[in-house]
Amino acid sequence: MDAKARAQAALERGERARRAQRLPEALAAFTEAVAALRPADQAAELAHALTRQAQIHRDLHDDAAAEPPQAEAVAIYRRLGDNRGLADALRHLGDILGEAGRGEAAAPLMDEMLALYRSRDDVAPLEMANVVRSAAVHAGRIGDRQAARDLWREARDRYAALDEVFRQLTGRDINPGVEESDRRLAAMSAE
Repeated sequence: MDAKARAQAALERGERARRAQRLPEALAAFTEAVAALRPADQAAELAHALTRQAQIHRDLHDDAAAEPPQAEAVAIYRRLGDNRGLADALRHLGDILGEAGRGEAAAPLMDEMLALYRSRDDVAPLEMANVVRSAAVHAGRIGDRQAARDLWREARDRYAALDEVFRQLTGRDINPGVEESDRRLAAMSAE
């Protein structure tokens, strides 16, 4: 079995293990995929495997271990000129840094991420709402109240446009995106 086939098998094992909440097994599989892809000169596939590896570290609440593979994935997507992959990788790296209390380091990444997503016309409405939500959380984290307020309003509008989607998913008239946005906006107004 060649390196690419070994890596693909490891990625599939990792995804199955993650879905089953067997996180150490998933981490081992994604680490195996990364090791197989490094010498195989499969840059896009390596970036994907690194992102999956970083996500498992995050699932295990180990942001310090998640940062290096995610930062490497960002560098690879940037080098490849893959703006779609770069936007996703920047979002994850920005979240990692922000959750680790390094909001100022995350700020330019989140700005770039949002600009990349906004420049595309193929982003699904729910994904875009979630992207704006992520940017709003980050703006609040670094104390940029006006940007946070503006982004939460935009997120609310985007989630509200998806009421029917949430109704179909949950079978109820509950839109958690709208509820969270309203809660966050009310909290900012009360401050």
